[in-house]
Amino acid sequence: MPVLPALTGTFFAFLLPQAGTALAQVACSLQVPAMRFGTVDVLGGLPMDRTLGSSEITCSNAGSGETVLALRTSVSSGASGDDNRRRMTGPGGAVLEYNLFRELGRTQLWRVGGDQALTMRVPANGQSILLLTVFGRLYGPRDAAVGACQDTLVTTVDF
Repeated sequence: MPVLPALTGTFFAFLLPQAGTALAQVACSLQVPAMRFGTVDVLGGLPMDRTLGSSEITCSNAGSGETVLALRTSVSSGASGDDNRRRMTGPGGAVLEYNLFRELGRTQLWRVGGDQALTMRVPANGQSILLLTVFGRLYGPRDAAVGACQDTLVTTVDF
C-alpha cells in the first residue's frame, strides 16, 4: 500500500495595484503559507478532500478617511498549465491530480485570471485583515510511487 509522506504546494504571492489607482495612503501585504495535503494512502479511496490553510491579505490605511478596495484574486495553474486539473509530480514520474477551491463544497475553483472579486474596507488610520481559506481535493491516481509530490503556484491579488 503506497503512502505519500508529503504532498506540498509552494505558493508565491504578489500584490499588484491596478493601473491608475491612487493608493498612496494604503499599503497591503499578502501571506500565503505552504499548502500541504499531508500523508496520503492513495489506495485508501480518492478523491480526498482537505482544508489546506488560509492566505491572509492585510491592508493598512494611513489616510484620514475609510478606503474601500476592490480586490481580484488569481492562482496560477502550476506545472499542468490547466487550472481545471492541477498536477503534482514526484518520484518515478508519479503524477497526482488535485485542485484548489474557494469554498467547502468544492464547486468554485481558485483560477487563473482573477475570477474572484472581493471588497475590503480599510478604516481611516487603521488596518483590515481578510482571510481566504483554501480547500483542496486530491484525485489520484491510486498507483503513485512512495515519496513527496509537489507543484508550484503563484497567487496574485490585484487592487
